Amino acid sequence: MWARRMNTNTETLLTLARVRQIRPRETLWDREVRGFHARGNRDGSVSFILKTRVKGRQRKISLGKLGTLTVETARDLARDYAYAARKGLEPVARAPASTAPKFSDAISKFIEIYGVRLKPRTTEEYRRMLTRHALAHFKDKSIADITRDDVRSLHEKMGRTQRTANNVLTALSKLMTWSMERKWREDNPCKGIIRYKEKQRNRYLSSDEAQRLGKVLRQVAESGSETPHVIAALWLIIFTGARRNEVLMLKWRYVDLERRALNLPDSKTGPKTILLNRFAIDVLRNVPKVKGNPFVFVGQVDGRHLVNIAKPWKRIRTLAGLPDLRLHDLRHSFGNRAIDAGGSTRVLGVLLGHADEDTTQRYAHVSDSRALQLVDDTGRLIAESMNLGRPKAKFRFRRIRRPFTLGSRAIRTTAGT
Repeated sequence: MWARRMNTNTETLLTLARVRQIRPRETLWDREVRGFHARGNRDGSVSFILKTRVKGRQRKISLGKLGTLTVETARDLARDYAYAARKGLEPVARAPASTAPKFSDAISKFIEIYGVRLKPRTTEEYRRMLTRHALAHFKDKSIADITRDDVRSLHEKMGRTQRTANNVLTALSKLMTWSMERKWREDNPCKGIIRYKEKQRNRYLSSDEAQRLGKVLRQVAESGSETPHVIAALWLIIFTGARRNEVLMLKWRYVDLERRALNLPDSKTGPKTILLNRFAIDVLRNVPKVKGNPFVFVGQVDGRHLVNIAKPWKRIRTLAGLPDLRLHDLRHSFGNRAIDAGGSTRVLGVLLGHADEDTTQRYAHVSDSRALQLVDDTGRLIAESMNLGRPKAKFRFRRIRRPFTLGSRAIRTTAGT
């Protein structure tokens, strides 16, 4: 009984880590500001209090609770009140200089302010992860109230979709770090949460699969069941290892056939040059151009690029008997063939535009002739695996002598250069 009634009174420098360990009815006194202390409540919350004297009379001033206030904000309030008390003035409660917003408001501010530093696609991904998954879990909590246990609970709750759970944790960690910069929090509760081990998928085309895919691509091009721009976009991905959006958003002014390069002003990893082998050049020379449209691969909206390639790709891979083959696997296949052609993994990383600045700097001396030789050898191996033969023999997309229809629109084309 005696032990239960006894409450602990300890003097220390109050920090967030120490305050969060306070037990109910335990008191921790701050050694920096006299009379300032934290008190553990029965419901598990923690209150900040200042004990001082005003005109000779002892006073206890409640400053607020952890979550509404950070430790530093509470200490600043206590210091102001203690100063007023020494002057014989009655302390007057004031709003803390930095009160943490609700989690939902913090997301909105984060996207609005921090999002301008990011690529639009990354900003939208952060918004989707935070609003679709984290918001429902944390509901109306203040951004300062969210604990590591809360984050761990969310992460474990999403255990069935481990990759998404890890992506949500990444977005949430960015938000928490940004909140610390704005003095809404003193720590990042995402730190220390162990991420799920994701299975690395290294799918690439076998020789038999490559032959089947090549055959289907030639068949649909001949039959006209898919548009020339869809077929050409797929061939360019196959022969360059470029990312999907790098190809779909390609403009004619980025294409330099004389220097055998695509000069992208922006990509996932920043400005980038993609070298072209002779097969990729032949694809670009034969793709139909659309008057007034700056994009190489046009879509259904006038003046815009091809967007929905997922559905035609699904039809094509199904016909080839490759239902599990992703577009990104074509990039893996290019890399695998480049290794077969004698390229080192680090030089290949530069050619594919991997986000590794150290590697890029180390191989900045790689000559154009060596790099072009590698992409030429890679293209040759890919062509052989797909039974294509020599360039200029298989990329004659059906010449369109009349407007062809995409959806409800008719688009006039001219022959490629």
